[in-house]
Amino acid sequence: MARFMRKGKTRVYWMAALPTSAALLESTGIKLHTDMAEISGFSFSNAPIAVPDMGTAFVSQVSGEDTVEDSEIVFYEDGSADLGWQTPIIKGALGVIVIASRGGTGALGITATGNKVDCWPAEVASVAKVYTAANEAATMRVRITCTAAPTVVTLS
Repeated sequence: MARFMRKGKTRVYWMAALPTSAALLESTGIKLHTDMAEISGFSFSNAPIAVPDMGTAFVSQVSGEDTVEDSEIVFYEDGSADLGWQTPIIKGALGVIVIASRGGTGALGITATGNKVDCWPAEVASVAKVYTAANEAATMRVRITCTAAPTVVTLS
């Protein structure tokens, strides 16, 4: 098993709709990974329901509600101009966060035909500048709400 570090490999995009091909993703997807400082959430889980039965001391479970953790992306802020992601990613914007968790198999790690990507239908809940007097780069925090269950897409 080849272990890897996500930093420098995982690619993250914003798209208006689900990607159908690697070419479409690379040409129209807005690359977020180039300006990202952090990413959190984007984790799918289920809340099982206990179903006790009077005939046994064992309490079995059935699948319950599916949920997604609170998700956000922290971006570096440019000191003189808006970055490419700032135009489409505004409060209330609807789109899809596309994550190529293992990067791509194309040249320079771009996505290619046959690569699988995680697609998170999303709405931008908030975009906020982070103000601090600490010795660190200026950032913006983008809160994302997932509007539907995530899917895995194999790019053509």
